[in-house]
Amino acid sequence: MHYAHFGWIGFNRSSDWGTYAALASPYELARNIGLIIWRLLDFGRVTLWLLVLVLLWHMRKRVPVGIKELLILLLVPLLTLGSILVWFTNPIAHRYWLVVYVFLGFLSARLLLEVKSTALRWSVLALMVVSLVSGHFWIYPQRIAKGWDATMAHLPYYQLRKDMLLYLDQQQIPWQAVGTDFPNVAPPSKTDLSSEARMLAPKDLATQSYILYSNVFNGFTDQELDALASNWTVEKELRKGQVYMRLYKRK
Repeated sequence: MHYAHFGWIGFNRSSDWGTYAALASPYELARNIGLIIWRLLDFGRVTLWLLVLVLLWHMRKRVPVGIKELLILLLVPLLTLGSILVWFTNPIAHRYWLVVYVFLGFLSARLLLEVKSTALRWSVLALMVVSLVSGHFWIYPQRIAKGWDATMAHLPYYQLRKDMLLYLDQQQIPWQAVGTDFPNVAPPSKTDLSSEARMLAPKDLATQSYILYSNVFNGFTDQELDALASNWTVEKELRKGQVYMRLYKRK
């Protein structure tokens, strides 16, 4: 019924993301494997995986039934998603693995109950909590795409966006004269529960006089970032937490 109505299953080649539905080359296949491993370890979860591997190896001769069941619940979505996503050029986002993260947490907690030493159990638990909390402060260099929506580090973005839009109005800069990128191209009426229907324009560094950039954007190419650094000046910069937003003006 879905195919009869929409004409596609799984992905829509005519959508904005249709280009990511192509089959991966051997290089892209290897890259996808690396990305999957990165996503699974990212934002402090590396400690949980190490705990699971160490404790499973320690009790390899006698694994309780409950732990086996949780391990199966973890591996089924992990292997299923991995075996599908790895063959395509689609971006492999953190959110695709939410089910895996949930069962990883359950399995880690269940394995901790098998640690006989109370002091060791609480020490390992504290290490896990610290590692996961630290994950919200893992910021990569500008040219490395980061899954901002998978960490609380992105929270300051929303107020910075409002403040920058207010600055544009104060300076009488038309919103349509400012180029920007996802997720900043939608009008506030669709993102902020407001009646404001104005919206910024999709970026075009060749024609626009103003560009609004934030480090939460992953859609700027390395060449565009180089151009902003050399051919544009920072008209206004706002910072809060680990997020910044810059309004560039052509020199």
